[in-house]
Amino acid sequence: MTDANSFVKTSKIIKKLSYKVVYVPHKVVGEHIACYNVRYKGKLIRPPVAIKLHIPLNEIWISKKFKKYEKFILFHEMKEIKYRSEGYKRKVAHKMARRDEVMLWKYNPKWKKLNAEVK
Repeated sequence: MTDANSFVKTSKIIKKLSYKVVYVPHKVVGEHIACYNVRYKGKLIRPPVAIKLHIPLNEIWISKKFKKYEKFILFHEMKEIKYRSEGYKRKVAHKMARRDEVMLWKYNPKWKKLNAEVK
């Protein structure tokens, strides 16, 4: 999968599932950068912080601070959601999504910049 194809595919999935991407002030999501509360393949998928943040169903929140990296963040979140729907625990699904990111973008300067900003 190419960089452009991955973003198009991710965007189509988000649209098909009627998810809403919402950009919130960074202080709202803080170190999480992004968070979600979605129904995927009949399963409610959300990390515990989504309950605390009162994220409405079928919304993905992204920090406004990281909006310029939206394609990377949405790719990661959708991969994590997919893996969680398959039964993987939250932390394992996160690591698997991270692995997928690295395989796709390890040489992408913008992705590297995002990772430098997150640390």
